[in-house]
Amino acid sequence: MEIKVAFHLISDEENFSLEDDAVKGTRKQIKILADPYPLMKEHVKREVSNEAQKALKELIAEKYQSSEIIICKKTGARYGQPCAMLEDNREKTLINVSVSHNKDAFAVCISKSRLVGIDLQSEIRATVSSLWAFFSSEERNVLNNSKAGAGFSLRKTATIIWTIKEAFLKAIGVGFRYGFNSLIVADIDWEQGEMVLHISNKISNFFNRGSKINLYISPGTSQVLTVAVINNIAVS
Repeated sequence: MEIKVAFHLISDEENFSLEDDAVKGTRKQIKILADPYPLMKEHVKREVSNEAQKALKELIAEKYQSSEIIICKKTGARYGQPCAMLEDNREKTLINVSVSHNKDAFAVCISKSRLVGIDLQSEIRATVSSLWAFFSSEERNVLNNSKAGAGFSLRKTATIIWTIKEAFLKAIGVGFRYGFNSLIVADIDWEQGEMVLHISNKISNFFNRGSKINLYISPGTSQVLTVAVINNIAVS
């Protein structure tokens, strides 16, 4: 299945709002050791995770004026996908959420009306031969054309492709369950702000062909942030 998706280049400084405020998010650095000793890495990961969940609850409370917030996971086909449940006067409201951690930084986003997926990645440092072996032939063409089209380095573009895949697959709730190439970034038109995605049959079952899909990409300096926003999703 081939779909065309609009994308927008954004800044990821502090709080951001997307899709006319239907989607809110934040990205923050945690002031800890830049290069922790191996024995401290798990401690750092827990600290970043705790700060992310705290920021997530604060974002939800601010947006939806609620203090009764439970972070949980969806069941069924989207088992493992996080969500938030608000309870007000015995009425429960489901909030779609997404979280990503990277070293001493995290990014979170929320939406009641749309599915969201977020990914934060440090720039890939793999060798060119490794990248060629890892990405599909279509994606290798995108990598080859990135310097002329957007001025990004090959590794920067590879990181952008990775975050597009992960953010999109997190938004529909399946992650890389069906493989890294269950979604292929076949083409990117940097001037028009459009890209072509090839979706496997298994992945296509999780959303309608007419779904409105937007990607928001912040190339950053050392870290790339991508947010996928999907409306009109088929329920599986």
